[in-house]
Formats: sequence, C-alpha cells, structure tokens
Amino acid sequence: MEAYKKITVKNFKPFYGVFGDANFLKDRVIKHFKNQFLNQAGGDLNFEVFDSDQVDARKIIDSAKAVPMLAKARFIEVRNTDSFKTAELNKFVEFFKKPVTTTCLLFIGIKAPKNKKFFKLLNKEKRLFEYSLSNRRSQKSIIKQECKSHGFQINKEAVEMFVNFVGDQDFGLALDKLFLFKGENKKIDSPDIIESIGTQGEAQIFKFVDNFFVGKLPDVLAEAKNLLDNNTSPILIINLLARQLRFILYFKSSKGKMHPAAPGWLGGKFRRENLQRKFTYQKLYHGHSLFYDADKTLKTTSTEDALVLENIIFDWFFN
Repeated sequence: MEAYKKITVKNFKPFYGVFGDANFLKDRVIKHFKNQFLNQAGGDLNFEVFDSDQVDARKIIDSAKAVPMLAKARFIEVRNTDSFKTAELNKFVEFFKKPVTTTCLLFIGIKAPKNKKFFKLLNKEKRLFEYSLSNRRSQKSIIKQECKSHGFQINKEAVEMFVNFVGDQDFGLALDKLFLFKGENKKIDSPDIIESIGTQGEAQIFKFVDNFFVGKLPDVLAEAKNLLDNNTSPILIINLLARQLRFILYFKSSKGKMHPAAPGWLGGKFRRENLQRKFTYQKLYHGHSLFYDADKTLKTTSTEDALVLENIIFDWFFN
C-alpha cells in the first residue's frame, strides 16, 4: 500500500506535497486527501484552494491558522507551488516550525528541486509524493506497477511497446483503455497494446510482420515501403520479426505447443500447425542468423536502417 493511502483525518500531519508530471497518479493522491477531509462532518466548510499565481504565502499561512468550523480539521490545496519564488517558499518553512495541527496543507506542482529548503523539508519528513514520466525507466516502472495493482500480467515487450506507442496520449487514459479492452483476460502482450491504444498506422506493423512469414514478396515489399514512408522505425520492425520467428521455432520444436508469451492472434491450433509445417529447421535457423546479423549491423555500423530491413526481406524470400 502506498504511504498516502494510510493518511486520514485522524492521523494526518500539517503538510504534504505531491509533485511530478504523471498527472493521473497525482490526481489519485489529491482525490484521496479530498475524500478523507471533505467527507467529514462540515468538510465543505473547511476546504480552500489557493494558486501561487494569485496569492502570496502569507495569505495561505493566515488561512491555515484559522480554526476549523464544525469539523475536526481544515484542508487546503496549494496549486502550482513550484511557481513560488524561494523567498515565498521559505515563509512556509518558518511556519512549519510551529504548524497548526488542525489544518492539512497539500502542496501541488511539477518540479520539486531538493536544493531548496522547502522541498528538502518535505522529503526529509517523508511527506513528498513524486510521480514522474520524464524518462523511459520511470514510464516502464509505472506501467508495470499499474498493471500489477489492477491484477494484470504484462510482458516485457508489451511494456516497451506501450512506451513506444503511447506518444503524447495521457498515460492514465491509455492505461484505462488497455484495462477496459482486456476485461477479464489478465495477460497483456504486444498486440493488445496496438489494438487498445495504437493507431491504424501502428496496427499495420503487425500486419506486415504476419505477412512476412505467410505472404508474398510483392505484398511484403509494398507494406514495408508504406511503413517506412510513415516513419516507422526499421529497428522496431526487425525486433518484431525476430520475436515472431522465435515463436514459430518454439511451435515447431514443441510440436505445436503454445509459447507462454506468444500473442493471442498466433494462438489458434490450426494456425500454429501451419506455421510449424511451413518452415524447416534449417530455414528458421537461417532466419535467426539473419536477424542476429542485422542487429549487429545496426549497432556497429552506419548502414541505413531501412536498407538493413530491405536486405532481410530479400534474403528471407530467396534463401
């Protein structure tokens, strides 16, 4: 359980902070505080919202000193806290030396620089909740945590694809779409990401990957050109091709048994049997070497990515 969920109107401290660019996670914290304080008797009478663009620190402090009206505590939201100048933030630091214990202040913002006394104090008191989507590592961590907390299992490739495809969509909205799409099916893989939050153009990637193994060369070349014209990453395409080849090899070596990480649209028994009969082990191992060499070329030479993909297509169909 996250620490903020333990905070109630009976055990709260005088001040907390919630910061970061992951708005949907910040909103959960804010909602929790509101539920705790506004649902008490007289809660609405003891709730105020201030914005740093409109008031100074002194006005907020004066409001915090007010006595609760027909309630146990007052609750104050302070928005855009990081817009306050350092001198204003330091006024709160002084106030916190002898805070009013019947008022809970929740400071909200995006940046929380720890070199400032105000944020250093929040962090020291373990009352600073930060939620960042600023880099891939934090994004992937949040995706995995959210899936787990909602009872879903998401594989590594699906996490990577979520980060690649979510773009400028709201992360919370994208996750809601994904969970709604999956319903009672608790396993999430790459095609689920495409179908739930991807665009039609992104879905064409999987059509190409599928046709690479079962289609005709002219169609595959046309689809590859269309993907590249739409600025689809050749590296992403090659990785997905290698992934599908691994599943086909698994089907063949296990006599059609379903790989636990294989996407649902590869799962039909008839389809698996056709795929394993279509290719010899020699052909599949050749494909493995082909993708391995392509990956090495992409990482160690300046060869154009699109050219590497084109060479893979011709090599696969003619060798």
